[in-house]
Amino acid sequence: MEKVKGISIKSDWLKDLVKVSDLIYYDGPLLSHYQSLSGEDYLFYWVDTDATYNRWLIINISIVKLQDYLNRKISLHQLITELDAGLVYKVDIDKDIQYHNFELLYIYELPESYLPNKNSLYSFEPLKQQVDLSSYSKKHNQGIFQAYFGNSEKVGYGTIDAELWANSLIQFVAINKGLKKDYINKTKRKAKEDNVKIDTALLQGASTFHYIGNTRNSFGALFKPVGNEINFPGTKSTEDKFVEFVIGFYESSNNIEDFKAYISTLDKKVVNSYKSLLKTITGAKTNFKLNYVNAISEHFINSDIDYKKAKVILQNLETLEFSDTDDIKITGRFTALNLKTGHYEFEDFEDETNRSKGYLDSDRLEVAYKIKWDKTYDIIVKRKEELKTGSKDPKITDLLISFIEQD
Repeated sequence: MEKVKGISIKSDWLKDLVKVSDLIYYDGPLLSHYQSLSGEDYLFYWVDTDATYNRWLIINISIVKLQDYLNRKISLHQLITELDAGLVYKVDIDKDIQYHNFELLYIYELPESYLPNKNSLYSFEPLKQQVDLSSYSKKHNQGIFQAYFGNSEKVGYGTIDAELWANSLIQFVAINKGLKKDYINKTKRKAKEDNVKIDTALLQGASTFHYIGNTRNSFGALFKPVGNEINFPGTKSTEDKFVEFVIGFYESSNNIEDFKAYISTLDKKVVNSYKSLLKTITGAKTNFKLNYVNAISEHFINSDIDYKKAKVILQNLETLEFSDTDDIKITGRFTALNLKTGHYEFEDFEDETNRSKGYLDSDRLEVAYKIKWDKTYDIIVKRKEELKTGSKDPKITDLLISFIEQD
């Protein structure tokens, strides 16, 4: 190998880099894209070898410059020689993927043989590769949930059409919100049946996710749960169970009967949000993928909907019919009440979108005059949701069967 002498530095941070994609590959990777856990982008460029090591240059780049290279606006030679800092890293890697001779070099110190040709425009396709979410999971000490789109005309390497991303994010959040509510209600009911105490705060935290960044391979968003539940190897955490429930929703839609069973207790507005997401997928001719990795509890799960499958699911959902009745408990205040007709409106304290509008049953109508506007009530509503073939939205009918004033 060429003799190169730079400034020796520590290589500890290299172990936290996550491979995004191999950009050039011939009997092994020659140019690979990595990303740090904090979102910085690096290229590993193979330049030399001997009997013991493969030598790589590590180049810290901006995603904009990388996209310019992939779009053939600049050459690899320009990408390396025109770096603002004028510095690259050099590392020798052995067969056991151990790092040696990690040094910082000025570009002008590089041997001529280490630089690509001046006309080295990109002429390959990035190899499709799953981003290693386990590194992110270990960093945050909990599960990581990834939602991303595959490459299409509207989805590039690290880029996405703004309208596509905005619409899909709104739909994805609406679906998760509805699934969260249903999951919490089901978990509470099961705990009550089994006479088991449940940690409501833990349940809320495990089913509420925050955005923490994005991944470059195609375009993906990373989420982690708000809660800080302690995870144990081989044991499903509360967040694992919730994500399993979420992905089960998407997977069940492959069979209309399974889907009907899955949504039996679900707010049917979620179905409309799902239809909108499927239309977004088919319109962009892309695929929508969900991945979840909890490296601590060792739980992994994923789902993949391509635009062809989305089209079939949409056609099946157009034939969907249901008629469900469920008792719903809400805590809040009355915002409207007609003592003659029994029509009322009621709003949840904690969730403004959780409202009930309908009629009092005959027994409640007789004592409705006792209702006070400034008081808090626990109400029970018998909610009926019906959807007929060809109807866009389900018909919702609420009948208030109980109201109790809180002390």
